[in-house]
Parts: sequence; structure tokens; C-alpha cells
Amino acid sequence: MDYTISLWDAIRQMREITETGGTFGFTFMSYDRGRQKSHGIVSISHARLRHATPKDQNQNAHHMINFLDVELNQPKQMYLITLMELNGQRIIVT
Repeated sequence: MDYTISLWDAIRQMREITETGGTFGFTFMSYDRGRQKSHGIVSISHARLRHATPKDQNQNAHHMINFLDVELNQPKQMYLITLMELNGQRIIVT
């Protein structure tokens, strides 16, 4: 069976899971805008959302998701549009 979820529903689920103290797994395509390169698909098994970066500190802040990789205890970020999967549900952009 094919499970899909919209990008905005996925973001909503990530927020809800984070608020309850849980973690989520997701997959995204890496992208380094400065170098204009990707290192391929990245899978994070246990993550929580972090607060957004202020726009005055990152001009692309409104395009980014900040998260904590719980297993590595490392803060990271990714572009919203590169989100591919959340907890086994394929992301669709509508």
C-alpha cells in the first residue's frame, strides 16, 4: 500500500510529535546552496524540530527546517522542498 502525505501535513505532524516529546524519522535530499551540490539522500532516524533561524541571520530561513538529530545530538537544517518521506509516508507537494 502506498502512503502519501502533503508537505504541509508532514510539517504539522513534525510539530505535533516534537511538542509531545517524541521523535520522528524522515528522509530528504541534501543540498548545499553555496556550493550548489548535493550529497544525495539523507535519512534521519530520530529527530525533533528546533526553532526557526531569524530572517536577519539567514536570508533563506523561511525555506528551511531546523531540526535536532537526536542520535548524534547535533543541530542541523534542511530545505523544506527537499523533504521526501516522514515516518514511512512519502511526501507530495501540492
